[in-house]
Amino acid sequence: MESANHLFAVVDMGSNGIRFSISDLSPPTARNLPTIYQHRSSISLYDVQYAGTVKRPIPDDTIEAVRWEFLNFKSICEDFGVQNVRVLATEATREALNAAAFTRSLEVGTGWIIEVLSKEDESRYGALGIASSCFPYGKGLVIDLGGGSVQLSWLETQSGNVKSSASGCVSLPYGAAALTRRMRESDKDGGQTVPDLAKEIIDALVKAWSQIESSAPPDFFGDGLVLYLSGGGFRGWGHLLMSKKNPDQPYLINAVGGLHLRGLDFHSFIHSKPHQSSLLESPFRVSKRRAAQLPAVNLLAECLELALPDIGAVRFVQGGVREGATFDLLPQAVRAEDPLVSATRQYRPPSHTKLLALLQGAVPVAYPGTLISCLPAFVNVMYHHRSYSKDTVTSAALRSMTSGPWADVHGITHLQRAMLALLLCERWGGKLPAIDQALFVGMQQLIESPAAWWCRYIGRVAALIGDVYPSGAIPVQRIRLGGRFQQSGGDLKVILDVGWPQTHSYLASVYAEQLQGIAKIGKKKHCIGGRSGWGADVELATMPI
Repeated sequence: MESANHLFAVVDMGSNGIRFSISDLSPPTARNLPTIYQHRSSISLYDVQYAGTVKRPIPDDTIEAVRWEFLNFKSICEDFGVQNVRVLATEATREALNAAAFTRSLEVGTGWIIEVLSKEDESRYGALGIASSCFPYGKGLVIDLGGGSVQLSWLETQSGNVKSSASGCVSLPYGAAALTRRMRESDKDGGQTVPDLAKEIIDALVKAWSQIESSAPPDFFGDGLVLYLSGGGFRGWGHLLMSKKNPDQPYLINAVGGLHLRGLDFHSFIHSKPHQSSLLESPFRVSKRRAAQLPAVNLLAECLELALPDIGAVRFVQGGVREGATFDLLPQAVRAEDPLVSATRQYRPPSHTKLLALLQGAVPVAYPGTLISCLPAFVNVMYHHRSYSKDTVTSAALRSMTSGPWADVHGITHLQRAMLALLLCERWGGKLPAIDQALFVGMQQLIESPAAWWCRYIGRVAALIGDVYPSGAIPVQRIRLGGRFQQSGGDLKVILDVGWPQTHSYLASVYAEQLQGIAKIGKKKHCIGGRSGWGADVELATMPI
C-alpha cells in the first residue's frame, strides 16, 4: 500500500459540483499528481441558490446531502489511511447568503476545517494547477470557466515556477451556469436580449483585458495571444470540439487536457455553432447539465474573440483548485521535472543514458522539435512491452498512451501522446491487425508531417537497438550509429552510418533484416500523406568504430 505520509486528499467545492480526490505524491511519480481515488458529486451549489427568481440561501436539504458526501469521503480516507485532508471552497460557497452556517455544519459533522478561498487564493491555486499542465513553460491568458464566474489572469510559468500579479487577475460573473440562467431569462418577454447580453460581456472583457494587459510583456504578441482554457465549462466544450474535429473518424484521445488549437481553428469552431449540432445528443464526457450550458460557453467564446487581441493559439489544460493545491505541496525540484519522464522513470532500462545517446546519434542534428524532447521518455519505456506476444505487442504499444499504462499522465499534450504511441508501435515492428490500422493512420494525421515520418524512422532504429541490447544494458559496445542529411537536387536523403566493432563484425549479418527495415521506411509508400507526401530516402552506410 502507498505510504500514508505521501497521500493527500483534497475536496474542491465548486459551483457545478464537488470533487473528492486522493493523490499519491510518493517518488518517483509525484510530478504527475497520480490520483488513486476520485469521485465527483453532481451537487450544484450554484443551481440551488438560483432555483427561483432571486438568490436564496443554500437549502437545508442540500447542506444535508453535502454532509453525507463528506462523511462518505471521510470513511474512504480512513480506508486508505490518509492523514492529510484539505477542504477548499470557492465562489459558490464564498458568496452564499448562509456561507458561515453552511461551512460550520460541515465542520461539525466531519471535524475538517473548511477553507473558504478568497478570489486571490482561488486564482493562485488555479494558476498552479495550470502550471502543473504546462511543461517546460507557459505564457498567456488563463481563462478559468466555473459555474458562477469566469476568471481571467495572466500566467507565466517556467519549470513549475509561477509568476503572477494581483493586477493580472479579474473575476467576472459569466460562469457557465450563470450565463445559462441569463440566456434563459432573455427568452422571456421584456428580458435582456442575447445581443445585449453579448455586448455587456464584451464590454466587461475589454475592461478586464485593459487591466490585465499591463502584466504581459510588450513583445509577447508577435504570434498572437495564447489562451489557456480550464474549468468544467470549457472541458465539456472541448469534448464537443473533439467529437466534431473529424466527422469521418472519432477523435483518438479521450482526455481534453493537452488539446491544442491554432487561432484560426478556434475561430472556425466557434462560428460553426457546435452547440446546435446533432452530435450534442451523445458527445463523450458531456453530461446533460453540461450540454445545456454549451450555448452559453459558445457565447462566451464568441465574446472573447471579439474583445481580445488576435488569438494565435488555444490550449486546453487540466488545471483547477484541486490540481493547484496538490501541485503546491511539491518541492520546486519535483515541480521542474518533465512530466513524461517522471511518469516513465520507473520503467527505465539499466543503460538508459547510453541507449539514449545511441538513439540520438541516429537522428540528424539538424532535426529539432517536440519529438526530440520525447526521446528520454521513449527510451525509458522501450523495453516495457517485451513480455507481450507478437500477436499483441504492436497493438498494446500503439494504445499505451490512450488506454494503456500511460493514458493518465498529467501535464502532457496530445501531440506528445501520439508521438510516443507511434514510436513504440514502430519499435515493436509496426505490423498491426486491421482493427488498429485506422488508429495508426489517425495518430499520423494528428502529428502531421514531417514529425510523423521521423517517429517511424526513430522507432525502427530503436527496434534495432533493442535487438542488439535486449536486456537494456550495454556492458560492451556492439554498435555505433550516426545520422546525417544529404540533399540531392530537391530530394532529402537520410544517411544512417552503422559501425560494428571488429570483434562483433558478424552482427552486420545477424541484424541485416532490421537494417533493411530501417532503409525501407524511406520508400515512397511510407510517405506521410501518400506517395506524394512527406518522406525521405534512407541509405545505410558503414562507419569505422
